[in-house]
Amino acid sequence: MAYGNNNAFVSLFNQTGKVVLDATTFGNDPIFGTSKLVYCKPVVDGADAVTFAAALAKIKRHITGDAVHDAAQINLQAGLLAASMFTLVDSEATLAEALAVVEAYEKKEGTFFIGAKTKGGFPNKPGALDGLELARAVFTLQQGIHDQAFTPAAFAKHRALLGGKKFNTADFFPGRVKLAADPSKTYVAKIKASMPIYYDDRGREPVRWRHLHQHAVPGRCRHRRRADQERSAGTVLLGDRAQQDDARRVGRHAAQQPGAVGRFRDR
Repeated sequence: MAYGNNNAFVSLFNQTGKVVLDATTFGNDPIFGTSKLVYCKPVVDGADAVTFAAALAKIKRHITGDAVHDAAQINLQAGLLAASMFTLVDSEATLAEALAVVEAYEKKEGTFFIGAKTKGGFPNKPGALDGLELARAVFTLQQGIHDQAFTPAAFAKHRALLGGKKFNTADFFPGRVKLAADPSKTYVAKIKASMPIYYDDRGREPVRWRHLHQHAVPGRCRHRRRADQERSAGTVLLGDRAQQDDARRVGRHAAQQPGAVGRFRDR
């Protein structure tokens, strides 16, 4: 579940039953003063820690050459990884193995967006048979590590494993910089950081600052409208781990009826 709006979201995983839709439940208010959306993604039947570990092992064996799989089989394992990603941080051994798989891929194929296979980017087309099946599978895993492991709770639990950890992809973004000739010196530079008050010329969408580490939820709501004031909390009742792919506004909204649901669509 992702709670927020305007590309600022916080997440909860593996939820069942009644979930209170407010900042207390999600641990943070990602965008104060704005009505919130809640995106729900269902968990695939059979998705669990055992499934995740098995898919992870098959991907690793393919990378090392111990067991070669065809493109369709790699796509299948990638889908199982994505569906079971919520189990990634359940054990340190599983997280360590996931990190090892990413490292093994980078050692063999090169860093994402820098190595020959993925330089310049690659299509985000899960299930495609275009020779990039393994790249998409491992990139899905790497993104899952970002999303699942680098949260306050997971990092505290696995600090010894994650402390000082970085992916080589960081050499592409934000990019490698040269070491200072004298790292003991401090320099000060003025930066012009003025911003317009509104995004548009009709004064309807105010500019807001956000931390760079915040990620947008995959997909988007069909309609986006600005809220006029902070809204009250709400609740949503989920079925077996998740109800369906949907987006729900929390509380009343000036331009939308209470409890209205907008269909979640992948992009």
